[in-house]
Amino acid sequence: KESLAKLNDSSRYLLGLINDILDMSRIDQGMMTIADENFSLDRVLDEICSIMQAQAQRKQIKLLSKVQVKHTDLTGDPIRLKQVLMNLLSNAVKFTPKDGQVFLTVEEIETTDTGAAYRFCVSDSGVGISKEDISRIFESFEQIGSNRTRSQGTGLGLPISRNIVELMGGTLKVKNE
Repeated sequence: KESLAKLNDSSRYLLGLINDILDMSRIDQGMMTIADENFSLDRVLDEICSIMQAQAQRKQIKLLSKVQVKHTDLTGDPIRLKQVLMNLLSNAVKFTPKDGQVFLTVEEIETTDTGAAYRFCVSDSGVGISKEDISRIFESFEQIGSNRTRSQGTGLGLPISRNIVELMGGTLKVKNE
């Protein structure tokens, strides 16, 4: 059973690596597109929080969310939105020590007759990121942190997330306090 579990974990890691490389290739070639389909923001957020809650509990971290939106039936790309939020939350959990907290805040910040703008904020009680590292984290294959945490990722999640957010008309920023 232990060997099968290791094999399963390894295969998931390799699949993630392949998908990240394919996404970067699509981005580099200008071929990544954003879908335009109807979806429920509530359902997407519930799925993300459910998945991430298990990861946070394994590390004995509290995962909290606060959603302040009026419109939850949206048109856009739920898969790419989920990909970005999962990456940000996964990083926050990875770099937050035991007994820490990770927060997901979603706000509807602007509404017009034809659409709305949302702010998604992931914050945590981890050690933070140095100024030198902040300038590098959106570069492909760059990783920060200890050897143990670096080996858990490809260094492609944040560059891919930034590109997806930009394709959606937004910006991905990092702030360290």
